[in-house]
Amino acid sequence: MLLPDDVDLDDSAIPADTVLGTHATLSGGWVEFSAALPNAPLKVVYRVSAINLAIDLLRNNIWLIAVNLLLLALSMLSIYFIRRQYIRPSENMAVELEAERALNQEIISSLPSGLLVYSFANNTVIASNKIAEHLLPHLSLQKIAHMAEQHHGVIQATVNNEVYEIRIFRSQLSPDTYLFLMHDQDKEVMVNKRLQQARREYDKNVQARKLMLHNLGIELNQPVRKMHDLVDSLHSRPDEEQQQALLGQLTAASASVLELIDNITLLTRLETQDWQPTREPFNPTAMIDELLLEALPALNQKGLALFKHFQLDVEQNYIGDANALRKVISLLVHYAIITTACGKVSLVIDHEPEHPDRLIFQINDTGSGISNEEISNLNYPFLSQTLVDRFNHGSGLTFFLCNQLCKKLNGQLDIRSKVDIGTRYTIRVAMEMEKKEPQEQEKLLDGVTALLDVTSDEVRGIVTRLLQAYGADCLVAEDRAVNR
Repeated sequence: MLLPDDVDLDDSAIPADTVLGTHATLSGGWVEFSAALPNAPLKVVYRVSAINLAIDLLRNNIWLIAVNLLLLALSMLSIYFIRRQYIRPSENMAVELEAERALNQEIISSLPSGLLVYSFANNTVIASNKIAEHLLPHLSLQKIAHMAEQHHGVIQATVNNEVYEIRIFRSQLSPDTYLFLMHDQDKEVMVNKRLQQARREYDKNVQARKLMLHNLGIELNQPVRKMHDLVDSLHSRPDEEQQQALLGQLTAASASVLELIDNITLLTRLETQDWQPTREPFNPTAMIDELLLEALPALNQKGLALFKHFQLDVEQNYIGDANALRKVISLLVHYAIITTACGKVSLVIDHEPEHPDRLIFQINDTGSGISNEEISNLNYPFLSQTLVDRFNHGSGLTFFLCNQLCKKLNGQLDIRSKVDIGTRYTIRVAMEMEKKEPQEQEKLLDGVTALLDVTSDEVRGIVTRLLQAYGADCLVAEDRAVNR
């Protein structure tokens, strides 16, 4: 059916058989529309360029395509933002919640007290730590909660002979959920005692530091002031003999100050671990003799007697730090001389039974004794003021320095004193014995017999042991008279 171009095409007006006989095919770059003519063996073919057809379709439907593309873009953006705002945050939130839960569990586990969160609605434990889990089988939570509510939320319970203070808190959001806090009262009491002890030790150290500085100032001030006075006296005394005497006193005072400074320096090296004992062979006999010869002027100045009881082998050498041992004995002998107004000072050198390498040095005096406060200088220097005599004064550093040196020598220092009776200083040190060559040597007094007529038993014993040590035979005058 042919129609003019200005007439609208109506599909319903086209015969059905014509519609069924119409075909469209693509041939190269053309689109062919063909239809058979009715009542004639002819066919009408209409050819349209495919490109022109596509351009016409695009031009006629451009707005519809643009709207579809816009809707597609909006759909894609909507899907992207929905996933970003809702799906991804849920995943991040789950990770954050898991991290927060792990952190809360770590905090609960680190608490020094037991913590338990319990729900009575379904009888489940919401949160707990090891302390609460250990106590949970021994506790009736229902009874504890009931009793605690009657006693302002706090009760005490005994579990395995340990007293616990249990505090409960009810949740405001879930009335059937309770928080239980369990404090070990015994441990808390122990911690409080330790804190109090630490506080007392701190106060004691502060007080000791104040006393140390005070007593150190006094001890340094006395010889320095004495030196200053002696220097003034030297300028005002034209007599040469008096100047020589004053120079001697000035030398002694300066030596006292120098010795105190040397002792402080040595103690500093001991405290900083800069000083270590040496190992050299020495003979105790020669060392003790030199030491006592140096102490004789101070003994004679006060009119004191000196007794040396040497009960070791005079020819035996030992390996150790002789200078440190000499320092300890010298300081203690000097201290014993100061505290003894009259009487004697005796030095006993011996070894432990069946242990010849463990030496014992005892210094005994007949002085007035020293107080417990003065003995406390053994553990802290300058903690107490020391005794002073007419010629010299004791040092608050002596006992502490000697004690530290004894420890460095693998020994110990013990001080025992009784008022108006005297003081005993006991030094115990381990010294390796030097091996002697197994050869027989003739002693100095072999074949000599000495007749002793000594009244004092103590002096007689000292002389007898000394002569016998050098090979002499001793006869006591009283024993000889009895034999006759």
